[in-house]
Amino acid sequence: MTISTTVPTQTPPASPQKKRKFTVTTSLLSDIVQLIATLPAPCFVISEHEPKALSCDVKEKDKLVLRCTQCQALSSHSVSTIKAHVKAATSLVCPHCAVLQRSPFDSADFKDVQANVPHFHIDKATYQGEGVSCIHTCIRCAQRHWITPKFAAKHACIRQRNFPIPSITAMPTLADFDALITALSNWQLSPTPSHQRFNALVFKQRFLSPLPQSKFILCCKRHPDKVKQIPHASFLTQITSNSCRQCGADALRKYTPAYLERAFKKAGYPLKIDVLKSNLTSRQDFIPNGALLTLSCPKHGALPQKTAYALQKFLVKYKTSTPCSACDPHSGTTLNALRVRQYSESQDRFNTHGALYDLVDSNETIEANIAALIAAKQPPYFHLSITLRVRMVAEAPLFTDHQDHEFTLLYHQFCNGKRGFMAAGHTCSWTAKFIAFLNIEWKLGLEAEKTFKGLKSEKGYLLSIDFYQPTLQRAYEVDGKQHISEHSQIRVKKDRKAKFAEQVRRDEVVDEYFRVHPKMTLLRLPTYRIRNKTIEALRVKLQFDNALAVCQAIYVALYQQSPPNINKASLMRTSRQPSPVSDKKLARINAIYGGVLKAHRVSISDQVTLSCQHGHYMQATSSKCTYDARHRDVTSSTPCWGCQFLEMIASAKARLLQQGFYITNEADMLSHIDSSLDAPLAARVKLSNVIVKVAQINGEPMPTKRDSLTLKKVLDFNHTMGLIRAYSKNT
Repeated sequence: MTISTTVPTQTPPASPQKKRKFTVTTSLLSDIVQLIATLPAPCFVISEHEPKALSCDVKEKDKLVLRCTQCQALSSHSVSTIKAHVKAATSLVCPHCAVLQRSPFDSADFKDVQANVPHFHIDKATYQGEGVSCIHTCIRCAQRHWITPKFAAKHACIRQRNFPIPSITAMPTLADFDALITALSNWQLSPTPSHQRFNALVFKQRFLSPLPQSKFILCCKRHPDKVKQIPHASFLTQITSNSCRQCGADALRKYTPAYLERAFKKAGYPLKIDVLKSNLTSRQDFIPNGALLTLSCPKHGALPQKTAYALQKFLVKYKTSTPCSACDPHSGTTLNALRVRQYSESQDRFNTHGALYDLVDSNETIEANIAALIAAKQPPYFHLSITLRVRMVAEAPLFTDHQDHEFTLLYHQFCNGKRGFMAAGHTCSWTAKFIAFLNIEWKLGLEAEKTFKGLKSEKGYLLSIDFYQPTLQRAYEVDGKQHISEHSQIRVKKDRKAKFAEQVRRDEVVDEYFRVHPKMTLLRLPTYRIRNKTIEALRVKLQFDNALAVCQAIYVALYQQSPPNINKASLMRTSRQPSPVSDKKLARINAIYGGVLKAHRVSISDQVTLSCQHGHYMQATSSKCTYDARHRDVTSSTPCWGCQFLEMIASAKARLLQQGFYITNEADMLSHIDSSLDAPLAARVKLSNVIVKVAQINGEPMPTKRDSLTLKKVLDFNHTMGLIRAYSKNT
């Protein structure tokens, strides 16, 4: 039933014009449902999520949520579109079915595909091709998966934790889903009757798009009173990464002095815990996380300091070192030049330090230093200084591989991970990284993390300055947003206010120290700017300019001449040399585009240089690549900016051809997408800057008036000759 309503518009009474009228067409939703039933396949029904009742009126432009009966996917269609399809006797388009139709169907024989999947039995009824998802049943445990045969050939069953999250649609019954949860975690579906009914309803609607309320109700197998809700779209991550709070508390209860001593002994360290000095009553008492313990060595007695051990990490710590310096394999007479050289020049330093080193000191020098430390009754492991030379790095420090860079540090600092150079992966600001790079490049003699005797915090700890030049007596502090913003504190999730107050007091102490020591100067280098009452970090290029200005002033003061030139453009473009870290990132981006685009390099500002199959190069951020992976189908769309521009030119040529014109400067227009690996496209071509020159077919050229005809205007034109002539004139 259709109701046509004429509504007069309100116009001023003084106007002599006639009243305009417009028509609003409405229909009953029940009538639209009957029309939908007459459409050819694929058939649609009104979704359960449609808020309107069947007795409500709907307008022509209103969109209805429909569900495809073939794939159970949801899609929205306007009432006018539904009526148009009914009138033309054509079917509505289901987006999900359309994607399946575009899937890479394979003509391979089913027997050959099954033979290539040894761990699963493929359901032949659902098999459509080697690259299309279908039901796979594990031969060992009968677990079903909704994946492609090509993927199943390389992976094992989900119950062996070597599989992605399976689709709930592959579960035949709710009991099978419960069995999977029980097998993978300490959770199970809640046995409460009301929860069972709710879970059954959610499982029945599993074909629908995941909604916030579509969550299963679980309970812990050990503590049924502990209930948890999880969305069915990410149930595997939720149940395997989290346990109930009571289980977590029970797990911590096992950490007692007796348990830790057994773990120490098993790891090869016969340490004991002094119960009385650790404020414990017995060896079976629970040790809170982070509690201060007094450990004692069977050979050398109690350790001088109490130690706080994170219970989750104690075993990892004792696999690498022991707090008893007398028992340490690197202390006393057990430390020798051969051991120091083997550790320093080992290939394992690629894993621990991200670099390979050469020990500059000779064996005779190291042995003499060790003997002097033993005579002074100082543990050599903690007081021995060594000089190293960087041979090769895995992640290049900033922009270049600083081979032959020498530095001196304590041996125990090197064993604890201090690498001697600042790599691009460090969490400090880019200004500090650039200063460290130029310090090595120009030999400025800057000391990093410099401490002074009188520079102490309120608690008595020594405070350090980021950089210090002893010859010029200049100190440099690189200030990030955490110095002026309470909400920008580093690695602090709670008590940001207290951390910010501590940071402010530290800055005041540093400023006061240099005020009372006028021979030394302090310069603060901010890495932020305040814009529209918001604090934002400076761009990488601006931070480089600030660091360059500081280092140039230091170089001129030291050497009374200008420093060597630094090619800023080249450094920004080739900031990261090929390394295992960058290769891994490029491989991840290449996997996103699947051959449609190829990633070549990653710059210092996280700009990725990509190329398409037609030879176009573009530069985009890695966040755009992540966005493409989540929100667009790169196989069906065109992510290349150059290819998109070519499609626009083709559309403009077709539109002009319909009006009797053709483009005369196509070569000039294509010059806007000229690119190479060293000069990629930094952004999409601005259509308003592309001039289009046209000529009549079988006629003389018609130059555009003041070059006002642009590609943007051509694409926005209606299909009329007059609009083109408005921007053209005859010769």
